[in-house]
Amino acid sequence: MITLPVVLRPGGGGQSLDDSATAHNITEAGFTLETQAELGEGAMIQFILELPDGGRACGECRVMSIKKEAFAGWAEI
Repeated sequence: MITLPVVLRPGGGGQSLDDSATAHNITEAGFTLETQAELGEGAMIQFILELPDGGRACGECRVMSIKKEAFAGWAEI
């Protein structure tokens, strides 16, 4: 399982939503996001994945589903 740090911004840019989120289960189709940010289902967000080689992968995606827990929220991207 691949887990990477990720920075989140609102769709269209702007101030960071979460500088210390974590991407889990990363595939070509998307990933699961662990975050403290308040995300809404259907929201567009920008992401910057911090790659193991020091590079970055950036993109924009739609939040498909949300699951809130006591200390974090989980979003399917």
